[in-house]
Amino acid sequence: MDKFDELEYSHEGQRATTVHVSFHGDRLLIRESLTGAREETRTEVTPSTQQWKTFYRDIESSRVWQWPRECVLDSICLDGLFWSLKIRAGERCHESSGCNAYPFTRKHMASKEFAQFVNAVFVLAGLRR
Repeated sequence: MDKFDELEYSHEGQRATTVHVSFHGDRLLIRESLTGAREETRTEVTPSTQQWKTFYRDIESSRVWQWPRECVLDSICLDGLFWSLKIRAGERCHESSGCNAYPFTRKHMASKEFAQFVNAVFVLAGLRR
């Protein structure tokens, strides 16, 4: 995989910081806000070639292309962590979303693959080292 044509990831929740990361050209636009806050912080970053290579590797090992389109549990989700992902690279395109439900698990806790993906996004966006 050489380059993403589209990458959007966001999550928000009752007790979580809202984060939206989107890809524009060679830059990432990051929008963050505290739950209930009217103001948001906007940041742009341009990842290095090495950072992109690391991200591609992490994407593959998180099996993001095999995630279900919708992750749901049997219970109704009125609060919790809502998340969504849209990713396109060449011929590969995938969308996935959930609320307190994650790929490859039937529990309310994030799967290893989901946690790995979110960490990779946050590292790429400069939100985590």
